[in-house]
Amino acid sequence: MRGLAKVSPGQTTTTTVTTTITTSTVSSICWWRTYTCYVWYLAPHVIVWYPNDTGMAPISLAIALAQPSSVSELGSASVSISLLVFSQQINQFSINGLTIAGSAFDAALNDAEAGDLSQAISQLSPPLGTTFAFTSEAEVQENISTGANIPTTINDIGQLYMVGQVALVNWTEYVTVWPYGLSWPTGNWYLGLQLTEVEVAESNGAVAPVIYAWEAYDPCINLNEWAWEQQLLMQDPGDFYGYGINSTCPLPNTPAPVIWQDYATKLTYYTTLNYGPTYRDIAYVDLSVNGGESPLGIGIDAGSAIAWIIGTTLMASQPEIGATVEVIGALLGAFQYQSNSVAEAVNEIIIINNFPSYHVNVYFSNLTPVYTVSGQSFTLPKELVLINVTS
Repeated sequence: MRGLAKVSPGQTTTTTVTTTITTSTVSSICWWRTYTCYVWYLAPHVIVWYPNDTGMAPISLAIALAQPSSVSELGSASVSISLLVFSQQINQFSINGLTIAGSAFDAALNDAEAGDLSQAISQLSPPLGTTFAFTSEAEVQENISTGANIPTTINDIGQLYMVGQVALVNWTEYVTVWPYGLSWPTGNWYLGLQLTEVEVAESNGAVAPVIYAWEAYDPCINLNEWAWEQQLLMQDPGDFYGYGINSTCPLPNTPAPVIWQDYATKLTYYTTLNYGPTYRDIAYVDLSVNGGESPLGIGIDAGSAIAWIIGTTLMASQPEIGATVEVIGALLGAFQYQSNSVAEAVNEIIIINNFPSYHVNVYFSNLTPVYTVSGQSFTLPKELVLINVTS
């Protein structure tokens, strides 16, 4: 049954919103007595597109997993993840990306190559910069959910995703002298991830990202096995197809790419539901999560999409690709929703335990730390929620 699943769009009318990657001015200094100005600007060079420079493809928002278990009594357990995006009145809905200085990124790669991904991530302190924004003056709502169940032969893996296009951009800093037209690079460069196109639902001029839900049954939910297989695939596709694929536990066929290495060893324990029937509902508003109030923030996992393309296609022959892919997938892998409106977005996670004699344990991804930019704090986790049962 692998690959057979339910896919449900939550919109009635769709359109596409785009943004353009253009040269941006950083700062300028002028001396009017000599009529001379020095202008610093960033010129973009796209390293790689996902999926390409002309199309769009699924980008992961959240994943629900239920660890298969042969329980010896009647009952069930489930995890459900839902996302509601609501746009009303003069509302600006922006998606924030990360920009990392080249020297800092190089230093992080050294740590990643030494096997310490946590140190690589923690030493980076990237600024957040808006890469995509639009406004609305009407009202539109998108609401959809996915989930996983124990025991099941129907769905033990689910994914929420949107459809868009992403560019990994190298921004090179230049300085030019006006009016003489002299220009030269300063030696500084920055790595950024930019959402350039996205499918949205529209109603009378109001727009919100279209959210899709996918669910399937996978006979083997094994994060460690998937992480090992994917690492081999991304570093050496030839060896993977030669002997790396595990026919009993192959990589899941999710609609949107997922870098499973990020989740295999970095899940954080959240809570345990005691003997059923018990119920836990975690809901919060405003997915920018200022101050890091919520441990279960949701992000657009565009980093996995970019890392997948780099690892399997463009750079698979380079030995250092493993560390590069890990850092890109881990750090650039989350955009955050932000909005100036009240109750713009609601993320809800529901866990249910109906087993009379089994506990349900809940874990979530918590890879990246909280970043503080201009006095505001932002969490950048990739959302994956996993449940298992224990006696």
